[in-house]
Amino acid sequence: MLKSDEAPLKIAESNNWIQTSDEGEIKGMIAEVIAENPAEVERYRAGETKLMGFIMGQLMKKSKGKADPKSAGKLLSEMLAQ
Repeated sequence: MLKSDEAPLKIAESNNWIQTSDEGEIKGMIAEVIAENPAEVERYRAGETKLMGFIMGQLMKKSKGKADPKSAGKLLSEMLAQ
């Protein structure tokens, strides 16, 4: 900021540092992760709750780290419970 005189938001956007908390967008990514990892999802639903970390990791990978972890985790839990 000091070197370029750019606005903080402009710098954050240009460096891809802005997280998304758009529930529709996150739900779409979660649906893709669930479809791409059916075996792990079934194992999670069968009681292997430690797989939540793996599935969340796949979601963060798909979102390139931009999904807000708090809302993503809540939505992921809800969708996995269905």
